[in-house]
Amino acid sequence: MSPLIRRLDALERLAEQVRRREARDLVLGEMRRIGWHDASVSEIDEGVDVVLRALDQTAAWRREGLTGRQILRRGADEFGVPVEEIEREYRAILDGRW
Repeated sequence: MSPLIRRLDALERLAEQVRRREARDLVLGEMRRIGWHDASVSEIDEGVDVVLRALDQTAAWRREGLTGRQILRRGADEFGVPVEEIEREYRAILDGRW
């Protein structure tokens, strides 16, 4: 294996670690927000996996050319959540009430 390939592999691993850390921060922030302080490591990791899958799916839909509204509807269908609930939470985030 060439030094360049080893460096590229190391950078890819580092990028994935950063991505997982950012998703973990989102999960932990949401858990704190709802008052869930006793989550196990496996529950947190499961939440991280869900966040990363959602981000990957959203990126794929964007590449397909879907609008933000279409992505919102597809995401709501995918997670079995009413669109109105997602819109309410989004507005709360924008208003700083989240």
